[in-house]
Amino acid sequence: MFLKFSKHIILFIGILLVFTQISLAQKKDRRDRQKKESQESQEMGENFDPLEIDEEFLKNDSLPDIELELSEEEITLAQQEENQKKRKNKKKKKKIYFGIKTKGGLARQGNESNTVMEVFRYIEKENVIKDAYQQEIYYYDVKTRRVRSKDYQDFMAMVKKNNPIYLLHGRYEKYRDRNLREEGYFYKGTKHGKWLAYDSKEIVEEKIKYEFGHTRETKIIYYDNAETKIKEIIPMVHGRMQGIYYQFYENGVLAVRGEYQNNRKVNMWREWYETRQRMRDTMYPINWWEEKEPSLLRQWDTKGYMTFDIDRGGKQNR
Repeated sequence: MFLKFSKHIILFIGILLVFTQISLAQKKDRRDRQKKESQESQEMGENFDPLEIDEEFLKNDSLPDIELELSEEEITLAQQEENQKKRKNKKKKKKIYFGIKTKGGLARQGNESNTVMEVFRYIEKENVIKDAYQQEIYYYDVKTRRVRSKDYQDFMAMVKKNNPIYLLHGRYEKYRDRNLREEGYFYKGTKHGKWLAYDSKEIVEEKIKYEFGHTRETKIIYYDNAETKIKEIIPMVHGRMQGIYYQFYENGVLAVRGEYQNNRKVNMWREWYETRQRMRDTMYPINWWEEKEPSLLRQWDTKGYMTFDIDRGGKQNR
């Protein structure tokens, strides 16, 4: 019996020795790893350059995840504040166009079955673009409550008379019976950027790009190579003559003014002498598709005497 007991004791001691050796080996391995990591950490601290951080470094698991614990009420309030800021900023941006603060206007005409409504932004009339060659300056007439247009000279005459008008500037939309028919932007009274025209089903039927009142295709011909003396302004839309045409003498005096539609002359064409004296008024068909010969309405000599007037039977005597 003593021998059996001795065998058990010897076996137990042997097992204990094995576990002790394993434990000591594990401790040694941990000490070696810690020493190695400490050395690597020290080397990294000495050689660390923040400019050398790349995306892979930022993607590793060493970056801590920070989570803020917010209640549902706090999250809702934060979202409401953010949305309110966005609405305010959006509202502010809508009021300012091309760096100029504007006001909103509305013009309505027609009846219940045929209503035309124009929504626009406007500024003071004194801010009109300085360009004597402008064909159309758009403005809001306070007396008639209509959006109208005139050429630069006529518009400036109204400004001098202090007529109650405002200059269109910024977003513009035109509706007919609640359907959008036209939209675009004005810059100091002139069409600028992309303008779209729609049919009754709000399908785009025409797109024209403008640059400060002139279509981007408009051709300007000069007398000189330095391009300081304008000879002709030829309005072009989609490769065809469309709009108000101007011709000038070399001294800058207007020689001819008329309108083109689809490459054909329409409406009133006027000519002047170099002295600014009126020379001739000629009437062309109102629409480009009409097959009518032009009609001479009035004519003057260089001294200003009328030599022809269709309303007075034609040729005139002094």
